[in-house]
Amino acid sequence: MGMVFQNYAVWPHMTVGENVGFPLRMKGVPRKEIEERTQKILEIVGLGAFGNRPAPLLSGGQQQRVALARALVFEPEVLLLDEPLSNLDVQLRVTTRAELARLHRSLQVPMLYVTHDQEEAMTLGDRVAVMQAGRFLQIAPPLEIYARPATLFVAGFVGSPRMNFIESTLDATARHLDVQGTKIPVEGGATTTAAAGRRDVIAGIRPEDTSVVDPAAGEVRGRVDVVEPLGRETLLHLILDNFERKEVEMRVLLNGGEAPRTGATVGVRFRRDRIHLFDAATEQRLDLAARPA
Repeated sequence: MGMVFQNYAVWPHMTVGENVGFPLRMKGVPRKEIEERTQKILEIVGLGAFGNRPAPLLSGGQQQRVALARALVFEPEVLLLDEPLSNLDVQLRVTTRAELARLHRSLQVPMLYVTHDQEEAMTLGDRVAVMQAGRFLQIAPPLEIYARPATLFVAGFVGSPRMNFIESTLDATARHLDVQGTKIPVEGGATTTAAAGRRDVIAGIRPEDTSVVDPAAGEVRGRVDVVEPLGRETLLHLILDNFERKEVEMRVLLNGGEAPRTGATVGVRFRRDRIHLFDAATEQRLDLAARPA
């Protein structure tokens, strides 16, 4: 079993080659074989010319690659990685993440990767396990977790910007939501079946599944509180109107172009086939029974 730690754990009194070859030396591997296998793995992680360099002279990203090479050099049956990129700056984290993906593809070593960064989980994982308080809430391919979160916690944890949540009432028979007196038709598809009748639910809508319209034409209406230009996208933070005197915030992600100004009143329309439903009491995902053929 190989292990890559969050803090690299690269020994400062050794060279890069000595760090990487240490597990082989502990196993009593002959010196010549150690040198050959060390050089081979250093080439794989892009450090082939750094074998004789003192480890403390490397950058953070390079030291992390040394730690990765050391964990792989003895050909482990499984590789464990404990938040290995959390100490890197943003740009280096993205670059190293891509290198890890390439390594995994080429070496085919099973990897168990622990992270709080959902982008790392989504881009690196073949299967993702979302945990809360020591319990597994959902284990599935990353895109399934994004498109069909099993619980309210998973829905709010996976996705950036995070999902919007609105308290509402579901009429499963008539197949619509009642949001502050506004009836919104919905279509379903998830893991359990919502029985006929009315029940309190929490509706989840991702920011990219919303659009800004005239105040009179939206499912809900609100005031623009913050505008975040992100380049090709703009993130709006809205304060919704008429929610029983509670301040309800909604995030809307727009594709480029002009955005409403701070303080403007706008309407928000939802993609009705992308509304996620969760039972207000159990926080489990709900499904509307399929319509008759």
